[in-house]
Amino acid sequence: MQCEGSEDKLQDCDFEVDLSCHCNQAKATCNYDGYDGCYEVVNCELSEEFVNDKMTIQLCLEYCRNNDFMLGMLQSGDRCICRDKDAKCDSWQRKENTRCYVPCGGDESQACGGNSIIAGVYNVQMGACGGHFTEDGGTIYSPGFPGFYTGNNHCTWAVGLVKDHVGLDFTISKISGDNDIIVFAEILDGSARIIDQRNKTWNPEQSIYSCSNEVMIGLQRKDGQGNSIFAIAYKGFSRCDDPGDVEHGEVITESVCPYRSGDYARVACRMGYAKNTTNTTIECEDGTWNGSLPECIKVAFDEEPEEKVSVGLITTIVVIVAVCIAVAAIGFMQVCKKHWTSDNKWDTAEHSTQTTIRYSSVNTEDGSRPAEPRPDLSQVPTSETAVATDTKNVDVEGGHQQAGQEKSQTVLQK
Repeated sequence: MQCEGSEDKLQDCDFEVDLSCHCNQAKATCNYDGYDGCYEVVNCELSEEFVNDKMTIQLCLEYCRNNDFMLGMLQSGDRCICRDKDAKCDSWQRKENTRCYVPCGGDESQACGGNSIIAGVYNVQMGACGGHFTEDGGTIYSPGFPGFYTGNNHCTWAVGLVKDHVGLDFTISKISGDNDIIVFAEILDGSARIIDQRNKTWNPEQSIYSCSNEVMIGLQRKDGQGNSIFAIAYKGFSRCDDPGDVEHGEVITESVCPYRSGDYARVACRMGYAKNTTNTTIECEDGTWNGSLPECIKVAFDEEPEEKVSVGLITTIVVIVAVCIAVAAIGFMQVCKKHWTSDNKWDTAEHSTQTTIRYSSVNTEDGSRPAEPRPDLSQVPTSETAVATDTKNVDVEGGHQQAGQEKSQTVLQK
């Protein structure tokens, strides 16, 4: 097991159930929030104690918690002393943590103080099933910590801070129960809203942020199977100010309630503009943005290619319009021609004489108009002669001519 940090609180540890390791006669003990340190303790007033050869840290803390004490102190591996923080002692001196290394009688992986008057001191909130936390930062532990919690547990912890909102992270997460659920809810405008849920299959490394400074954490355990343990670090954060506007661009924030710690802001430039830097995103870090938003600057283009494009575009439009007009004209002429040759009939009458020439239902094979006949003026009768002529009807259908009978009568009267 590797531990790094100060002697007071070695919290950056790779967690193991065994809280100490013995390698080449060396010993390391990892201490979490709730461990106040190693002290020389002599004759404290308003205290209570008991001795148990199966002593553990959680056994001592549960006993002191149930008897309304604030601190639990362990000595000699089997002795538990309960006292309040305000209680006076004949001796209360801080010692090196190496003085508190005696293994607990009930679990040798735990350290239960030192020999004689040297005691390891703990806050009884560590391992409590529920509690209320108001300090700017701290840790919430699973019931019975540093031991596993078993059986059916329903616990609720409340966090109420002065700062704008709360950030939470799992520092220990060993959840084995299939029905273990940890629910996170924020209190906003007097109503509770669930912001996250975790179980043994969910990623414990993802941080959780609330929109308010009040958070409720609930543990629900139904079947009581498996050994589980967890620790949740909480911290209060301040909001960041509005990142401002960007000329020729839009500032985008992807958050339920901007601008919380961990929120990002980025810029989208309008068409024709581009960002002046590759660093386009900034993050809110406890009330301060970690950078400045980029500017949107106008993109410069070469004028000559732009002119060529414009001329080419105009030329293309002119050609398209000309083609459309030509196509329309040809189509109009064809429609007119078809209409004339298939539907029209025409009559020619000579009113100056008594000779009548009539054409009807004219159709030719190639669709052309037949030549108009020229009357023979030499055959025009005088005023004393009346000529009546019934001309033949000429029908041309399907390219074949059919002629009727022609009758002519000439009556001469003197």
